[in-house]
Amino acid sequence: MSTHIDRSDELLEWYAEDDDYEFWSARPVLGHVRDFARSRRVGPWSTLGVALVRALCQIPPHVVIEPLIGGHAALNPLLAIVGPPGAGKGGSEAAGRDAIRFVGLPAVDVPELPIGSAEGVARTFAPNDEQTIVRAIFSCPEIQTLAGLFRRQGSTLEAEIRKLAMGEQLGYANAQKHTRLIVKRLSYRAGMIVGVQPLKAAALLDGADGGTPQRFLWLPVLDAEMPEQRPAPVAPMEIEVQPWPLPDVSQGQYYVELKVPDVARAAIDAHQYALHRGDPDVDPLDGHAMLTRLKLSAGLMALDGRRKMSVADWSLAGEIMAVSDATRASVQAAMEQARRRDNRAKAYAADERDEYTSDRKLHRCKQTVLRWVDKLRDGEHISRRDLRQKLKADLRDYFDAAIAELTDEGKIEEITLDRGTGYTIGTPVHRGTPQSTCGDNGVPNGVQGHRWHAMAGSHLRKHRNHRARRAHTHPACPTPDSRRQQSN
Repeated sequence: MSTHIDRSDELLEWYAEDDDYEFWSARPVLGHVRDFARSRRVGPWSTLGVALVRALCQIPPHVVIEPLIGGHAALNPLLAIVGPPGAGKGGSEAAGRDAIRFVGLPAVDVPELPIGSAEGVARTFAPNDEQTIVRAIFSCPEIQTLAGLFRRQGSTLEAEIRKLAMGEQLGYANAQKHTRLIVKRLSYRAGMIVGVQPLKAAALLDGADGGTPQRFLWLPVLDAEMPEQRPAPVAPMEIEVQPWPLPDVSQGQYYVELKVPDVARAAIDAHQYALHRGDPDVDPLDGHAMLTRLKLSAGLMALDGRRKMSVADWSLAGEIMAVSDATRASVQAAMEQARRRDNRAKAYAADERDEYTSDRKLHRCKQTVLRWVDKLRDGEHISRRDLRQKLKADLRDYFDAAIAELTDEGKIEEITLDRGTGYTIGTPVHRGTPQSTCGDNGVPNGVQGHRWHAMAGSHLRKHRNHRARRAHTHPACPTPDSRRQQSN
């Protein structure tokens, strides 16, 4: 039986405003877990999840759920405690460990081990000459550790974890005897606790097609109802572990069956019936959720110091599953939101990169056009077709834009040919005040353009003559000869 630690009067007043008060007050042990968690300043749901994992691991591995679908099912729990960095995932695991003390002759100190390779998981329960381990809790405080193990070349860890939850056979029947490793099904009790940061949860959620996230219980670390003032310290609760009978092997019995309530059996039967009839509203992977709920029912039974599962266990387990479903959905929503942000950022970056590339190519195209037009002698021109052919293939798409800008700037002139259009050197267009912006040598002041900046010697004289012939088109910029005539 469980021994309840009374709450203080101060806490009773606050609990009356708790949205989940009905759940936590349903049993003394549940109220204790909440009290203990908040006195340690961690979330009660994640603390309860850890306590349930530890309670289930107190049940020996030969105790199994009666065959409802196919065969017997193991009571091996998988727990994901969810919260942002620094939210107290490790604290919840520690509080769940300290909140309950399992006492009595059948109680065992279940070893807690770090997760490693698939071979390491199987070897944990392998028979050996020393003491064989039949119960263990695997702990992985950081989901990124698990993700890294999943990504290892040839890793089968994710599949091994799925088998672990079902109590299936573990290991490998290798040819070499010293590497052969086989752990019989339903011969071990295993639990697993993983700390999950919402935006790093892909390691579990990406395995949805194989049923990985559906096998996990998802509980939050954060507690929106945590009181501002730290509650008084709460002492651990002692739970007396009930002894379980051994199977009668002489009668061909190898397991002790844990019977489930009729309401649970009916819900599972209804799900299987709809699944086999092809109901489109039924997700085949929801069957794992049913099994997880049965495991929770058994965990609540164990926390209450009993060996028989009740309807109330099944009902309370349904409330925990609702929290789990909401937590997993919030993680999926957060990941989807982050994915959309990343996609938008990538799109913006791609647009900026494309715009920069486009500007660079347009600039190169303009420089190439100017270079070929500058080579023309007086009176010469180059056809549109020939000028475009002189561009590199990757610049030809920018030809029209380059021609339009250079024409608008007056750096080239478009002329009509007998067959099509041609181009020749142009005269810069000057905007603003109509005063002369040319120096004595006929070159516009301050112009650092390609043509005039490099002009010298005979090239400059040729340019003067060219401008003299076109002076009538730009009277605001007279040639040196016209200025001397005016002064005379």
